[in-house]
Amino acid sequence: MEKDIENPPLTREMPFAFEDRLLSHGVAARSLAGLPLARVIPQDVHSIIDYATVLAVAVAAFIADERRARIGCRIIAGAGLAQSLVSDYRLSAVKLLPVRAHEVRDYVWGAVNIAAPFVLGYRKRDRVASAVQMAAGAALILTALFTDYRSFKRRRIGFENQNAG
Repeated sequence: MEKDIENPPLTREMPFAFEDRLLSHGVAARSLAGLPLARVIPQDVHSIIDYATVLAVAVAAFIADERRARIGCRIIAGAGLAQSLVSDYRLSAVKLLPVRAHEVRDYVWGAVNIAAPFVLGYRKRDRVASAVQMAAGAALILTALFTDYRSFKRRRIGFENQNAG
């Protein structure tokens, strides 16, 4: 069958298995920060770490003595869980948040966890909850720096022929 050169397709789908690696499936994302770091942590492992850090912050909410720490940890853990559940990776419930936005979320969420005990004023009065929360934030930032981020769902790749009318 001869290809239709006059009317090429406007879009094409790129299969999600493009450039697959062990535990990292989908289209590789470029480094957000542009740092020359080796992306050695597979996306699926990163997904598990996302949920583990959320769990750690939720546990910090339950072991906290200070009211501010309990409320802050619950809100931050809830936001982290919601974002993980809607990110574009295999272990999410719905794939709404693009993987590049999820990477930004990782850095912001980690920084918020590190800053919250200081900003909300419970760092010295609730040392255990603060330490757990700050460790979770630091762990997520370090994980994000070395994660091989991959979009999981199929993506439409622009227009094939920009001049087609």
